[in-house]
Amino acid sequence: CPRPTTGTVRTAPAVQDGAGAPSRTVALTFDDGPGPWTPAVLDALQRAQVQATFFVVGKSAAAEPEMLRRVLADGHALGNHSWSHKIPSAATGWHRAALTAEIKRTSQAIRNAVGLKPCLFRPPGGIVKGADTVSRAAGLSVILWSVDTRDWADQPSGGTSFPKVIRKRAAAGLAEEHPVILLHDGGGDQAATVAALPGIIEDYRAHGYRFVTLGKIT
Repeated sequence: CPRPTTGTVRTAPAVQDGAGAPSRTVALTFDDGPGPWTPAVLDALQRAQVQATFFVVGKSAAAEPEMLRRVLADGHALGNHSWSHKIPSAATGWHRAALTAEIKRTSQAIRNAVGLKPCLFRPPGGIVKGADTVSRAAGLSVILWSVDTRDWADQPSGGTSFPKVIRKRAAAGLAEEHPVILLHDGGGDQAATVAALPGIIEDYRAHGYRFVTLGKIT
């Protein structure tokens, strides 16, 4: 992996267009998978010819290694999202030994599935306290986001408008040069996320953004 970054990453990598000029970029990221909705997310991305970054939960990755192989085969990036997705309090932060074990176990699950190790870590809940030193010691850069679609929360029961809400929240990144969009393919019913995804991609393409992944897997 590249040398871990100092601090947290909240922006998509900058790239240049064919003329050498800077191009606006956007990184779609999906947390908490793999799960029942991951294939539908992958299908939507494949139809749109967009690559994204998937931060996987270790115990789910170990249970569905074939899904990780498809993520990688489709050109997406994989990141570590801890083994159990337990979220500490923001005030206390992470216990060093526990998080070290969670990161190590998840990276091994990814390696077992695809033969490669991840270079990125996204702490569950976005809790950074205590995670930066542990992740860097493991050779991983800490990745957060600049736009939270909250697709994991306040979904109305039986509602049909939630995909529009997710799309509108994602569009907040259009005010940024290099946004990182937080979405989910696991952790619950993500039907609304799948439904919102084509519109999100359409919005960013219409504004000239290039879709990029956040990092390498080696």
